[in-house]
Amino acid sequence: MLYKIQDRTNEMNEEIEYKKIMAQKAFEDNNIPQAVKIYDELIDEIGLKDQNLLAKYGQALRKNGEPLKFIEVCREYIKKQKITFNRLNSSLCWCIYDEYIKKYDEDNIDGFDEFLKEAKYICDNTKQLKAAEYYKNPYVITVIKVIQVYNNRNNTNYSKVLEWLELLNPNILSEEVYTFTDSKGIQRERASHKEFYYQNKIKSLEKTFQYSECYQLCEECFKEIKKFHYKNDIWIESRKLFCKCMEDQSYIDEYMEFAQKNNLWHIYKKVSDICFRFNKIEEALIYGSKSILCSFEYEKMVNLFLSMGQLFENIGETINAKIMFQASAYYRKRNGWKIPEELEYEVEKYILNIDNKPSRKQIENISMECLKKNDIFKSGKVVKILEGNKSGFIKIESESRDIYFNIRDSKEKNIRKYMYVDFEIIEIDNKFRAINIRKSERRNCNGSICKPKRY
Repeated sequence: MLYKIQDRTNEMNEEIEYKKIMAQKAFEDNNIPQAVKIYDELIDEIGLKDQNLLAKYGQALRKNGEPLKFIEVCREYIKKQKITFNRLNSSLCWCIYDEYIKKYDEDNIDGFDEFLKEAKYICDNTKQLKAAEYYKNPYVITVIKVIQVYNNRNNTNYSKVLEWLELLNPNILSEEVYTFTDSKGIQRERASHKEFYYQNKIKSLEKTFQYSECYQLCEECFKEIKKFHYKNDIWIESRKLFCKCMEDQSYIDEYMEFAQKNNLWHIYKKVSDICFRFNKIEEALIYGSKSILCSFEYEKMVNLFLSMGQLFENIGETINAKIMFQASAYYRKRNGWKIPEELEYEVEKYILNIDNKPSRKQIENISMECLKKNDIFKSGKVVKILEGNKSGFIKIESESRDIYFNIRDSKEKNIRKYMYVDFEIIEIDNKFRAINIRKSERRNCNGSICKPKRY
């Protein structure tokens, strides 16, 4: 009798081992539904006691597009027994990543807390692996996803971003640059995990006013990152100079020169902020106006409009101040962003209707007049277009000299000979050139008012 029982037990064990082999073979042959079917049978027969089997079951369910099923199985298992097998833990965390992290819809505000809870579970139950092995668990890509979600939320909580970044060790983050093909069939590159870390930590330190730490991290970043993406080298150099200036205003001239060279509105805005901080009101207005005329990105400029309103109010130009305050409040409200108390005060004081869409032309004209008043913007006439139609010369109004321009520095792409234009003059490498060129419909070359000319 005992022999028969033993024989039957051996047969059952052999049958179980055979099924395990067949399930693994089906998985390796990419017959995932068959692998799942066999694993289902095995789980029914022997239960949830084999963590190695459970890990393989999780891999099969995940590949079969059923991560939630495995999560539910594991959470029943965890109620009775602790997971001690790393591969099982990895399988579970990958399924949680697929179901709750990767698929998270950022418009689902109500699901944000659950998203964070599941992300924390992953980070509490896995660890950051070396760069060459990071893909073996979802630790690094989960942290990155959380940071991306925070960045895309209204009024980014940079303190929380820093908390999540603290979970990463930059010394073992991957430096691999990812290549992909965009919707137009063009091959592009995406920043490495290490570049992502520095990009976001530097920005978060600056936004939380940790200027000394931010400056030091910028220095470290330039030593660590060999190739930058998304103009990160410019933005990081800008944040480095900004932090330098916030602690010592003697560096403002260096930052102004950097801003002129790169001609980007975000950088002009930062120069304006620094000047405002140190009560250099005229310079702050100049660089704020340069920022607006450089690239009019409405929604992103809400803080710039607010500070410009405060600056105009400071010098008694309340009409211009009200226009800037109204623009800041309008775009904040349109995007569902919180209106800060200081702006609410201005809206109530001036009885502003923040439902009226601001006039871009009016805002740009205010900025233009500010720069002309400070002799920053000039007027003139295009007198020569060079071969290739990519550059030429402008005769400066009321001056005998001509100045060179390149079409890439122009806001008016259809520049033609004899066209009247307004423009800014900057000096780069000891040479003067015209930038931010705009068609002028009011002035001719000698400064008199004229009707637009037909060409």
